[in-house]
Amino acid sequence: MARDCTVCAHPDPEAIDQALVGGVSLRDIARQRGVSKDAVNRHNKVHVSAAVVAIRAEQEREHGLHAARAGAWAPRRGAGHPRGVEGG
Repeated sequence: MARDCTVCAHPDPEAIDQALVGGVSLRDIARQRGVSKDAVNRHNKVHVSAAVVAIRAEQEREHGLHAARAGAWAPRRGAGHPRGVEGG
């Protein structure tokens, strides 16, 4: 018989998910939230991992777009001079 997820049944599962995504150790999360480390680990593998992968991929995609845009708008060397050279 399959077990119910202790973390999903916890009064504040969102806080546990945020801690997992934020990189807090399983042991610290378990201690702070009153659940077992194994339950946190199972929850992370079954319920959080796929969501975290999707979120991280989206963040990396957005970061790449922001970096590309910043590079496109960054002043080029000598951009202020009519002949494109710096100095006088």
